[in-house]
Amino acid sequence: MSWRTKAMLATAKGPKSAEVGLIAAYQACFGRGDHSELVLADLAVHLGFFQAEDRGLTIEEANFQNGRRSAFLHILQHLTLPEAELEGLVEAARREAASYEPPGS
Repeated sequence: MSWRTKAMLATAKGPKSAEVGLIAAYQACFGRGDHSELVLADLAVHLGFFQAEDRGLTIEEANFQNGRRSAFLHILQHLTLPEAELEGLVEAARREAASYEPPGS
């Protein structure tokens, strides 16, 4: 299997087309539907995107947590979720977080 990359798209079709293609790919994976809603809510919880409490963490732990949040934000920035859907994601993530038990507990 030959993995496609944004750089390959840019070489073949130009930088603007590569960005449009990448956004379309993110939207195809995470855009709409029951599966994408389930995965996005799970990722939001797992990556701590809506978790505001960083007190008591070491610098390394805080940096790691910020990196996790950044990864989720990277996904969200490629989607065009209406405000109502974003609010729904926040609520779903809160419900998921309330029932979340870390692995091994």
